[in-house]
Parts: sequence; C-alpha cells; structure tokens
Amino acid sequence: MELLTRYPYPGNIRELRNLVERIIIVSGKSVIGRDDVAAVAGEADFNDIDGVSDGVMTLDDMERRAITVALRRCDGNLSRVAALLGITRQALYRRMEKYGIAQ
Repeated sequence: MELLTRYPYPGNIRELRNLVERIIIVSGKSVIGRDDVAAVAGEADFNDIDGVSDGVMTLDDMERRAITVALRRCDGNLSRVAALLGITRQALYRRMEKYGIAQ
C-alpha cells in the first residue's frame, strides 16, 4: 500500500486499476506484495524519470524507455512485456522495430 499511495497518478483511478491489473498479470499472484509492485512499477516510476525532474521527454523517448524497461523486468519474455505494457505482441513487435530495439 505504501508504494501504491506514493505512485504519481497523472491520470485518474483507471490508471491505478490498470497498474494493479498489470501487477497481477505479471506476478501471476492473486495477492500482491511490495516486491510485485516494485517489479512492475519500479522505484524509478515513483521518482523522477532518469533524473529528468521536469519530466520533459518526447513521446517516442518515453515509449522507447517503457519498452526497454519492460524487457528488462520481464527478462525478455515478449508475452509478459506486451501484457505489462497493455498492448498486443504484434504491436510490441512493430514498436520494437520502429525504435530498433533488439530482443
């Protein structure tokens, strides 16, 4: 609960629901703990993005970063990466090709 209450929800309650759903999907558990939240959301998501305190990044940079972070967190498992990001595997493949991200 501590991590979830610290998370900066720029959207609304749907963002919280989506985050919790992703955590459950990725962890495969029905009861989640601090480690599960940190594995999906990451401590970096609770602070500045790569040290950029004003949050100025292009959308492409943000998308590229989200994909590379998800790949690391899911140990390259593309099905889990797609589920974590809330996109299909086909969409993930297209985006990886667009940004030149190798598996």
